[in-house]
Amino acid sequence: MTKSKKLLKNSQQPKPPVFFLDRQLGAYKLPSILRAAGFAIVTHLERYGSQRDTEPDSKIALECGKQKNILITADPDFEHTYGAEIIESKIAVFYLTNNNDGAELWGARILSARNDMLRELGRRRKPFVAHITTEGIVNQVKLYYKKKTKTINVAKRIRKP
Repeated sequence: MTKSKKLLKNSQQPKPPVFFLDRQLGAYKLPSILRAAGFAIVTHLERYGSQRDTEPDSKIALECGKQKNILITADPDFEHTYGAEIIESKIAVFYLTNNNDGAELWGARILSARNDMLRELGRRRKPFVAHITTEGIVNQVKLYYKKKTKTINVAKRIRKP
């Protein structure tokens, strides 16, 4: 291998994160919105097919860990119910509240929070759970350690119009 090829190989950007959308976020509309904006997405339906309504969330967290996916959910209780699986799988989870708002609002919030999400993925060690507000900002991150958690309130930033 020539020196220039080695430099090119070593200077490649890391692969963008792959986000897994849980069943509450739908299978078509929201993934289309996010993919059009450049997100790498795997949906619940794509991964589990006809088993999508029977696959338990605990297995979903573990599978996200195996596949190195970032989980996006509309279940604000996910971290409380599946904390052990989050720790075991060493995943990052971003959750939305207002889980009946629909794809257009969820999409706008996730797109608005994109830079925040990427920043947190770059600066935090997994496992962690982060909240995306209705304004499209990541405002809180909960870090998981073996026997304790630490919640960090992320400073609000001013968005330029």
